[in-house]
Amino acid sequence: MAAAGPKKQMYGETICCLCLDLFTDPVLTNCRHNFCRTCITQYCQESLAPVLCPQCRATVQVRNLRPNRQLAHIVEAIRKTKRGKKPAGRIGVCKKSFCKDDQVLVCVVCDTFLKHRGHDVVPMEEAAQEYKDKFEAQLQSLEKRRTKAIERKLAEEQRKQTFLMQIGLEKEEIRSAFKKVLKFLKVKERLWLDQLGELEKETEKSWEENVTNLSQEIGRLSGLILEMEEKCQQPTTKFLQVPEGTTKTGG
Repeated sequence: MAAAGPKKQMYGETICCLCLDLFTDPVLTNCRHNFCRTCITQYCQESLAPVLCPQCRATVQVRNLRPNRQLAHIVEAIRKTKRGKKPAGRIGVCKKSFCKDDQVLVCVVCDTFLKHRGHDVVPMEEAAQEYKDKFEAQLQSLEKRRTKAIERKLAEEQRKQTFLMQIGLEKEEIRSAFKKVLKFLKVKERLWLDQLGELEKETEKSWEENVTNLSQEIGRLSGLILEMEEKCQQPTTKFLQVPEGTTKTGG
């Protein structure tokens, strides 16, 4: 059981991650990863965009592929010892890579990897780091937005306090102005009422004097009229005897 780990690791190193079988005519890319010549050639032909290594996402060019004879000898030795048997499938650590197209973890040595052939598949660690970087960038963006929101909130509260303070001062100024106006009007009211009261008294006094004089004049005239009427009733002889000082009636 102790040798099971190294043995599985050795078998894993002899499996093509594209066909999931022992290498056939293994070739080495510039990024030091091995594939069957047919598998990697077909993989490159099916891709319309620049071809990326299924293992590390480095650029792959068919013309730069080099045969890996040492690996070919190892694979051939395994075939001879395991004639008629397939190397254990699903060798190695499962869920080693991440498919960006389907957003799932896949294993480069399991049958499920076939469903993701031609997809954008990257090592699990690289995908995790990429997502961590994105999350950190989003986190920083959210923190900046929160900081700006807090600053705006504080600014709005400051504006509110300043506005309310200005309103309070204007209210106080209006109250003070109206108090002064009311005080001024009260003074003017008292002054004008006093003046009108004096005018009223003087007018009443003048009217009373005029009425008294007119009453006296009416009484005097009434007496004269009575005397004249009595004189007119006298006989002619006596009528003509006018006492001295009564020929003028005055007017």
